[in-house]
Amino acid sequence: MKALVLVHGYEDEPATLAPLAAALDPSGSLALVTPRGLAHAPGGPAWFQDGPDGPDPLEVVAALATVHTAIDALAAEGIGPAEIVVGGYSQGAAVALAAAFHADRSAVGAVAVVAPFLLDPALVPWSFAAPPAGGVQIVAGADDEVVPPVLSRGVARLLDRNGVSATVIEVDGAGHRLAPLAAHVVPVAP
Repeated sequence: MKALVLVHGYEDEPATLAPLAAALDPSGSLALVTPRGLAHAPGGPAWFQDGPDGPDPLEVVAALATVHTAIDALAAEGIGPAEIVVGGYSQGAAVALAAAFHADRSAVGAVAVVAPFLLDPALVPWSFAAPPAGGVQIVAGADDEVVPPVLSRGVARLLDRNGVSATVIEVDGAGHRLAPLAAHVVPVAP
């Protein structure tokens, strides 16, 4: 792998992804891109607002375009999608998954998500035809009340039903905080 594209959570700044970046790339040898969500939440940036009818579809499209632009910028520098790990935390994990398995995109090298949930297939054209060669790792807090672990297990079930292998690590005693969960992510670089 040559690069990480990491997607922050709701009301988080990209810099909050430092624990995930360090866990995935302990030596700091990979290029790191952390795009910033374009939606505005009361406490900071977001990828989309979640209203009574679910996520705003236009904001979801914009979120995916932002992540795909980051991947395309790396490709312009000679780093192909298969050499990129896409990951994220919470709302960013949902966006990272949707971007990695988007029907109109080339396969990425690997996916690493913390506290993920699924975006509605009506909003995202999912494709599992070219799964990431480096696999998918999912880390969830057993005591997460924001994104309950049943949602992360649902991600794994969807992937499994579509022939994509996913490793799920459910951390006992952990809630919805990135740093303690990121400590359980398996590195993708030395």
